[in-house]
Amino acid sequence: MIQLFGIPIYQGKIKIPKKTIDKIKKEKYELFSGYDGYYTKSNVFILDQYKELKKQIENEKNKFIYEDLKVQTDIDFRMINSWFVKHKPTNYSAIHQHINSFISGIVYLEVGPERGNITFYKDSMWRNIFPDTFKVGVNSYNEINSSNWTFVPENGDIFLFPSFLQHGVSVNRTNKDRYSCAFNFYPQGLLMQEDLSQLCLKIDM
Repeated sequence: MIQLFGIPIYQGKIKIPKKTIDKIKKEKYELFSGYDGYYTKSNVFILDQYKELKKQIENEKNKFIYEDLKVQTDIDFRMINSWFVKHKPTNYSAIHQHINSFISGIVYLEVGPERGNITFYKDSMWRNIFPDTFKVGVNSYNEINSSNWTFVPENGDIFLFPSFLQHGVSVNRTNKDRYSCAFNFYPQGLLMQEDLSQLCLKIDM
């Protein structure tokens, strides 16, 4: 079977030293507005202070953008923000998208079984095979016939995905905190060469 026009999700692995995790835990976390959980609200460019972690994320982003998606290498995908997330026991993340960004991602810093899985949701208007108005029974679910898909993250996992893709995190059912890092990328440069479709984007931050 050939799968055409699917939504790409990149999964990779990075190494994060324990001393880095310990430093991240000591950051100042504040309650999300409208969501459950805590984040480094006062610094939404926090990865600028964690150069090695940011470098590893950038390397994984380059694999996704230039090797898998085959985007021209003269188009730069710049990290426009980043923040750490802490989920205490019973915390979760409601279904959401990332606004004003193109590619979003998350790195799992300290997680474990039952501390919260990430689930991606198919948009009701994305009709790859079965629309919401037509339901059929299936023998087993896969990436094609499912309306949502859940990943059980491990320490060091990184996921990259289109920012429009809805996702949420299940409840932390343990007595331990869960730590992750979220970030967004936006393209910069000359996106098209054709005269009538040419668009040049420049990020000024």
